[in-house]
Amino acid sequence: MRSCGGLKAKRINQMSIYHLSVKCISRSNGRTASGSAAYRSGEKIRDNAGDIHDYTRKKGILHTELVLPSDSPYWASDRATLWNYVDKAEKRKDSTVAREYELALPSELNREEQVKLTKEFADYIVKEYGVCADISIHAPREDNNNYHAHVMTSTRILGIEGFNKKTRILDDRTTGRFEVEKIRKIWEVLQNQSLERKGIEERVSCESLAAQGIDRKPQIHLGVSASAMLRKGIRTERSDHNEAIRMKESLKQEEKVNVHPMTHADALAIIKGEMKKIFTKQWGKHNKNIETQIKEFREAIEKAEKDKKENEQTWEDCNVLLKKQSKPERRFLESKSVYDKRLSEWEDLRDKTNNAFNAFIDTQEEMNRLNNEIILLQDPQETEKAKKAIHKHAQVTAMEKHPEAAAVLRAEAAKQTELQAAAEAARQTELRAAEATKRRKEQKPKDLGR
Repeated sequence: MRSCGGLKAKRINQMSIYHLSVKCISRSNGRTASGSAAYRSGEKIRDNAGDIHDYTRKKGILHTELVLPSDSPYWASDRATLWNYVDKAEKRKDSTVAREYELALPSELNREEQVKLTKEFADYIVKEYGVCADISIHAPREDNNNYHAHVMTSTRILGIEGFNKKTRILDDRTTGRFEVEKIRKIWEVLQNQSLERKGIEERVSCESLAAQGIDRKPQIHLGVSASAMLRKGIRTERSDHNEAIRMKESLKQEEKVNVHPMTHADALAIIKGEMKKIFTKQWGKHNKNIETQIKEFREAIEKAEKDKKENEQTWEDCNVLLKKQSKPERRFLESKSVYDKRLSEWEDLRDKTNNAFNAFIDTQEEMNRLNNEIILLQDPQETEKAKKAIHKHAQVTAMEKHPEAAAVLRAEAAKQTELQAAAEAARQTELRAAEATKRRKEQKPKDLGR
């Protein structure tokens, strides 16, 4: 594990962004796992071919650490040995020797929190797929806030005997896409949890702007070369494309500011229209649920009636047999064994009769309960209560969906409340003045008499 404590990076106040890209490190591109690990960790590694990859002068590496499965061999704790074994395990000249997960880290988190967040992600990958992981956290350049992490993983499962099976679930065209989507969602959840622990309200999402319902055109990733050219003042197609999008968004914001303020009538129409749509939808669902419940209750009643008839028939049949079966007595029977057998038969028949009668009573009670449920569901008072509840839900939802219209209505309601309070105060003042005038008139005749 390596941590760079002396390097200071300029932090710029900037909201968190979501970024996770999955890349393959392949021999077909002339790359090796050991060379890639040396570059990301800023270390010196000699590969199996004898080539030395020395990146000890590389700056901006804040933290490096290996995350391994619990049953890893002893040699896996050494970075150079680990990645040379990774290269050695692959035989084909076009093999994918490793994967890399590039993560954008929230700049609002401090160093320890960024390390913890990256380790949580690496732990998930290691436990989920059984691979080894190599964490490298890099500092941003002075002109941006791009704290990021590289998590390199093997493409084979690491066990006590070394590397064995490939993680084909990530290579397969059918399952690989779903696995990457799952990993992207995990990174979203972990990042939002870390922001929540920090007390930051900002959240990130792995979904596109369109899926989130955000009316904004996405910018494209500049990449290393385009970013370097832009820092030197050289414009590229990508930088021009992003600049055009930023200008359009700026114009949109200005148009929103200059738009004519919403009137109370407009706000009321918006909220009422939204409430009508929500109420119609929810009321339809409510009625459908009621109809489904009534149908289920009626089917249950039909089944109960059938059971009731069967129990009643069994009860009657048993009663007939009991009447025919006289109480066995020893003196009428030839032997004790015959007597005991007849007595046992009679007692079984009596128990069966009692059970049938109890089942008949229980079925009758269940039918009565189900009928009462149907009556309650069809009760006009209950229907009115449901309408009021759905209407209130529609109002709250409509206000949340249209905050600008809701603000106008609340302001108008507050204004009306103030006017009503002022009118009430004026009325009270008039009443007090009238009472004072009345008292003065009553006192005048007395003064004249004196």
